[in-house]
Amino acid sequence: MSRRARRITGALLPLGLVGVLIALTLTAVGAAQNEEEVARTVLQAACSGITTGAGAGDGTGTQQSGRWDSEQRDNAKVVIAVAKKRHLPARAAQIALATAMQESGLRNLGHGDRDSLGLFQQRPSQGWGTPAHVREPAYAAGQFYDRLVEVRGWRQMPLTRAAQKVQRSLYPDAYARWEKAAQRLLDDYWSSARLPDVPDDVGPAVEAGDTGGLLEACRPDGEDGGLPDVPAGKRAQKALATARAAIGTPYVWGGGNQHGPTHGGYDCSGLTQHAVYTATEGKTLLPRTSRTQKTAGRHVPENRMRPGDLILIDNDGNWGHVGLYAGNHRMIHAPRTGKTVEETSLTGYWERFPWEVRRVL
Repeated sequence: MSRRARRITGALLPLGLVGVLIALTLTAVGAAQNEEEVARTVLQAACSGITTGAGAGDGTGTQQSGRWDSEQRDNAKVVIAVAKKRHLPARAAQIALATAMQESGLRNLGHGDRDSLGLFQQRPSQGWGTPAHVREPAYAAGQFYDRLVEVRGWRQMPLTRAAQKVQRSLYPDAYARWEKAAQRLLDDYWSSARLPDVPDDVGPAVEAGDTGGLLEACRPDGEDGGLPDVPAGKRAQKALATARAAIGTPYVWGGGNQHGPTHGGYDCSGLTQHAVYTATEGKTLLPRTSRTQKTAGRHVPENRMRPGDLILIDNDGNWGHVGLYAGNHRMIHAPRTGKTVEETSLTGYWERFPWEVRRVL
């Protein structure tokens, strides 16, 4: 063990947690590449226990009894405000709060496992956004909700299972112990008129497919009753992850091809060509322009589109724009000169123009 690893492990001895933490951690990181990585993971687990005030595995820590400080409560209010902005039910906010409690202790962390950051410990390298994005609580909450509402039957699932479908944690059962604490914060703030004002572009006005409570009738892991936002398949997920990884890359007219950015960036069709080519492992090469991508794949009615579909938009009389449908009435695209690749709501501006939806995955 290196000198630094010995110092880290030795520093944890007075905490009285080392025996339990090392046993748990060695199991979780048995495939870690070296002892330095194990030491870092032990330190993170110990610090997480101190930060959140959690008991030693029994879920009886101080914060589960409701003693959150002002910073933590402010972050909780943002999570709740984003859910309300999107007209999501309180259950969505409860799942998000419990997740943030487990992942960060409701703190906007600037560190974490590998490149994990923020309230939800989202990883920029895994397509959650840029480091700056995921450190923005409203954005991070919006990203969590984006993925939650794409989980079929999430409303009827146990909280820990719904959270795990989004987070894919090494500790899939850990979220359950925060369910009551999350409910208490909801009781405090859900009906409050003093929630923070979050940006309009954190999400669409309503959850996709949520009209008059129709989604409540969906069976937990069964058919979706024909609602438009069915979960993305594996190739669509990979295409979206590829596109999200490009968020922040400059728009360059004529930029990008199936292999990635060229001349320092992407234009709209260069981005979609790269995302689809990557998702299909080189089996599907889209035409290079948005106008020619309009005939790729097969036509899908707008009310049947699903994540990973192409959205062609006639904003210039010549079908001059294309993006990837990201679910929840959002699109990932390279907008125009002076902008960067972004994920944005389709509500408002883009609704002014004709659309053509093409299924290529």
